Amino acid sequence: MTRLTLSWSTTLRAWRIRYAATDTGSGVASYKIRLVQNGQLVTLAMQRTTTGYTIRLPRSAHFRVLVSARDRAGNLSPARSVSR
Repeated sequence: MTRLTLSWSTTLRAWRIRYAATDTGSGVASYKIRLVQNGQLVTLAMQRTTTGYTIRLPRSAHFRVLVSARDRAGNLSPARSVSR
């Protein structure tokens, strides 16, 4: 993972996650996104090629997001995380 940011969208009234990764070998195939709230896995998503994800939680919510990239060879990168 080369980039991971979290921001509040006033337009969407939701949290936006932006992420990016590079793979010099086979290339990035997908992203694994995990949302943890109160120590529990709440959401698990797999995104093919998009580099953004929306979380519909209140602005006051506290949570942790973990994102990792899977390359076309099937290898999963270590997760990067951001907390709110």
